[in-house]
Amino acid sequence: ATQASSIGEELLFRGALMPWIGVWWQAAAFAALHVGPKKRFLPWTVSAFVLGAAFGELAMRTGNLGGAIAAHFLINFLNLRFIVGSQTAD
Repeated sequence: ATQASSIGEELLFRGALMPWIGVWWQAAAFAALHVGPKKRFLPWTVSAFVLGAAFGELAMRTGNLGGAIAAHFLINFLNLRFIVGSQTAD
């Protein structure tokens, strides 16, 4: 699931939306997709905006989505490890 979401989100946000609406607007759309149900999730939304802009810049500078997909996969993998680790610690 981590790999599929990394590829799918990069194809949509950086591949399809970014050429049409630009780096900042695609990052805002990406962040909007990552809004949590409570205020305590606000840092997650802000980090999604920052990472969306960074992935967009990476894709623009390299001319392809490979680096953005790899970076997105790594972030998702680390987040999932953190979530699973914190749940098992309880």
